Amino acid sequence: MGELDSLKPKDVFHFFEEITKIPRPSYKEKAISDYLVEFAKERGLFYKRDDDLNVIIVKPAAENYEDVPPVIIQAHMDMVCAKRPESNKDMDKEGLDIKVEGNFVYAEGTSLGGDDGIGLAIGLALLDDKKLKAPKIEFVATTAEETGLEGATNIDLSCLEGKRLINVDSEEEGKFIVGCAGGSSVSITSPVEEKEVSGTELTLKFDGFQGGHSGVKITDYGANAIKVLARVLTYAIQRNPLRIESLTVEGKDNAIPTRSLTKIIVDNEDREEIINDIKKEADSIINEYSVSDPDLKFTYEIKEVNNVKAARRRESRRISGLLMALPNGVIRMSRTSPGIPETSLSAGVLIYRDGKFEVISAVRSSFESARYALERQMKFIAERFGAEFNSRFPYPAWEFKRKSPFRDEMVWLFKEMFGYEPKIEVTHGGLECGIIAQKIDNLECVSLGPNLLNVHTADEKLDIASTERTYKYIRKVLETR
Repeated sequence: MGELDSLKPKDVFHFFEEITKIPRPSYKEKAISDYLVEFAKERGLFYKRDDDLNVIIVKPAAENYEDVPPVIIQAHMDMVCAKRPESNKDMDKEGLDIKVEGNFVYAEGTSLGGDDGIGLAIGLALLDDKKLKAPKIEFVATTAEETGLEGATNIDLSCLEGKRLINVDSEEEGKFIVGCAGGSSVSITSPVEEKEVSGTELTLKFDGFQGGHSGVKITDYGANAIKVLARVLTYAIQRNPLRIESLTVEGKDNAIPTRSLTKIIVDNEDREEIINDIKKEADSIINEYSVSDPDLKFTYEIKEVNNVKAARRRESRRISGLLMALPNGVIRMSRTSPGIPETSLSAGVLIYRDGKFEVISAVRSSFESARYALERQMKFIAERFGAEFNSRFPYPAWEFKRKSPFRDEMVWLFKEMFGYEPKIEVTHGGLECGIIAQKIDNLECVSLGPNLLNVHTADEKLDIASTERTYKYIRKVLETR
């Protein structure tokens, strides 16, 4: 018996539980892609899979719906794999340990992957429902969305007939997303000159950052683990000589990082003074972010070492200076959509070990010109610090359509069902609708979904009742002629 068997809608949660058993980090979607292909084969449905493992499944129109225009249902396969420090889960190879608590589904010790596992599950439930009276459903499941919308960029959609699309990849019930920012992933890399040294190894650990999706949580103005680390290092390095042995902030470029681990080497006689400097700056930062990141904490360990490779002192100053100089957070708020950022960036990954340094950031903007300007600024800073700049995986903004009969019909139906109008908004987070709209002329898109809390973190939760309402609503949209 499955953990979610008692939940409604039964079919949706059946498929969602099946999906959570399949590891599906970005670039490792073969297993979930195979699952979707087998689903289509077992039901005799047309399917198409490409070299990027994207899958299209088509369900013919029900009787008396043959003349109703098709509807495209779209979701993505991959998930952001986040876990608590104490979790031993290998998310590349193991399924999730899902639990139910009250009105929520969560995964024990890890992210849940409701983004966008619940979108997949809703799509499969619609395809599987033999009683559903609906036009042709064209289900599109893409890969590598979380790393730069790569699957959507590469997919061939010429076999589709639909001009109306429901993207099930939003996280707030009662909100229709009808536009989004464009973006890119920026990598700054550099070789680092090292030498063997002896002395005191200080292991510095920051943990308990709130984190979250950088396109959604950026306006919380919380602490970023990479920028906090930069502040501590530059403060200490200006007062005492030290060498950086390693930097580790693992995660995804589109998720605000939740922890950092740093190892530095200091001379034994300077140890106490440097520890005091680091603790002083760490305490100041913890106090500064006590509202947005109340669980933020700092710990350290001391060990004497011999003949350890670490960055030279001048290289340590260069690395910490580069991290300090790079911009981060909201650059400018929108002048047309109150409360929504226009341009931002968020550092998400930082690795320095074995003489190689890299920091990766997600850059977003509603305007291509503003994104390019921000990237040029980052390139200029990188070059001044002797590092190499690389912008990857660009994706376009999804522009708001002032006239959309499909959206108007969906708004009317939502009000009929629930007694209030949904919010119509654009989002700062990246969605695949902009890319797909470039491939299909005159496409009308709406993005929606059930309530998902704390996506891209180990605190992620899926609202059960909201999922039921969302599924009933999407069914009604399809059934309405």
